[in-house]
Amino acid sequence: MGATKLRVLMYHDVGPSIPGAFPGGTIPSAEFGRQIAWLADSGYVGIRPSDWISWHRKGKPLPRKPVLITFDDGYAGVASYGLPVLERYGFGAAVFVVTGRIGFTNTWDQALGYSAVPLMSADEIVRWTSRGIEFGCHTRTHPNLAMLSEAQIHNEVVGSRDDLAAIVGRVPCSFAYPWGSFNRAVHDCVRSAFDLAFSTRRGVNSPGTDPHLLRRGAIHANRSMLDFACRVMFGLNPLGRLEWMLRGSGRKPLRYQT
Repeated sequence: MGATKLRVLMYHDVGPSIPGAFPGGTIPSAEFGRQIAWLADSGYVGIRPSDWISWHRKGKPLPRKPVLITFDDGYAGVASYGLPVLERYGFGAAVFVVTGRIGFTNTWDQALGYSAVPLMSADEIVRWTSRGIEFGCHTRTHPNLAMLSEAQIHNEVVGSRDDLAAIVGRVPCSFAYPWGSFNRAVHDCVRSAFDLAFSTRRGVNSPGTDPHLLRRGAIHANRSMLDFACRVMFGLNPLGRLEWMLRGSGRKPLRYQT
């Protein structure tokens, strides 16, 4: 049987940066390619959420070094620049889409003063589903779920599941919390609607990890391969502050965050 530890990486966009977009959220194509090549050379194999479920519930074998690559929000750049790289290496992945904004732009970042960035279309979601990429839900409108009533939570969580099922032709198994935010009511609703859910908590997952609070290592743009390797192995970079200091105190601190 495969390994019992699961490393999950959290990305957002891939490709050319858009002026005024949320800082650090778009990984340049060349940097993303180096990261995936490093994973493959290091023996990691990209799996999908359903593979973890099958191992956990049925004992279906996993690769010796599984890694789950996830993309929050469903940016169009992921379809154009990120997923083709994963396909070339035979890696599965999960993309969490905001179902009420499919084919439009990221209004949640625009509300904070950042530039609009295009999101995947329904046709792109269907096409990549047929090529082995799994799509999960990230609500309908990307709200802070912990600030909503139970009725609103249900609409955002269960509604997004039903929206996506209508597009891909099957019920999605996974969910990611917008902003990493949840409370008891949100957790209970997500648990009733999905088999797995992904948080922004840092670390590595084991069979004992709450399947609806899975941990992820956040990947940001323009970081070193040491930073990336740490986030793969530990789910965070414990050397982040030291690395910044060694690069020169005249630069602003990098945002080592979830």
